[in-house]
Amino acid sequence: MKAEAMTKAQLVEEEGYHAEVSRYIHLNPVRVQEYRKRSVQERRRHLRDFPWSSYGCYIGLWKAPEWLRMEAVLGEWSGKLGEQMRRYRRFVEEGLLRDLKSPYDGAVE
Repeated sequence: MKAEAMTKAQLVEEEGYHAEVSRYIHLNPVRVQEYRKRSVQERRRHLRDFPWSSYGCYIGLWKAPEWLRMEAVLGEWSGKLGEQMRRYRRFVEEGLLRDLKSPYDGAVE
């Protein structure tokens, strides 16, 4: 990966885009070569247990730190917080079943 790509920032304003970007980022730990060939169950376990990700907070496995603001992403689903978390978990983990296109493709620079 080029160094310039690693320092790039994208403004996320469009409704529905928060969830797409968040899912893409949360799936990064299982997108690495080491996990691409593993079973869905192994990838799901790694995704949920990955210690340097906020995914566990978004799906209610861990208590979220005060600074983590999940409303923009979880708010894209209706219902109470627990239902929003379940819907987000299904949305993200659906990405374990297929290759997802990067939400950054076609972004205006």
